[in-house]
Amino acid sequence: MTLEDIRNLAQITQAVAVSFGAVVASIWAIYTFMALRAKSKAELELVKLEVELEKTRKELSSQPMIKVEVTPRAVRDSKGALFGIVLSIKLENTGNVFEFVDLKASSLHAQLCDSNVETIVGSFARINRSVEGLALWSGECAYEEVFIPAKDEGLYIVNCSFVVSQESNDCITSQANRNGDYSLSFGSGLYFSTYA
Repeated sequence: MTLEDIRNLAQITQAVAVSFGAVVASIWAIYTFMALRAKSKAELELVKLEVELEKTRKELSSQPMIKVEVTPRAVRDSKGALFGIVLSIKLENTGNVFEFVDLKASSLHAQLCDSNVETIVGSFARINRSVEGLALWSGECAYEEVFIPAKDEGLYIVNCSFVVSQESNDCITSQANRNGDYSLSFGSGLYFSTYA
């Protein structure tokens, strides 16, 4: 082997090594770019999820949720004649913020089905008439009794609507950038027969 052959062999070896290095560097670059792209995608997904989570938190923290359950019963006088309907009402704050239920703005009424008789309005059976509403913390329940005078036997449509007042909706107003007074209403409607 002459010096010329050794130099040619060294150049061939060097060319093969450089080519192999270029292939390895290309594979490494492709892998790195794919990893960076996957990382960028993951970071974008994370940002999207954080934005959605924040939106959900805001909605949940500012959304009033009152669950209304109504149980009616007929009240009769000593002779068995219908005297009225008593509604046992359970109000539960199922949201996660403090709520004020405005009793003055709330409505309760009953109407005899298939009748032209005017709607009968109920009243809260409270001894203390100075109470304007109910303050409910998250998860708290309140129980109310309402008397609706009724003398005619039959099937009644009973509607209850409880208003969550502006006091507990200030955070919603500021977030929605709305001006003026508005409130949300939660209610229950049911049919009740006074026939024994």
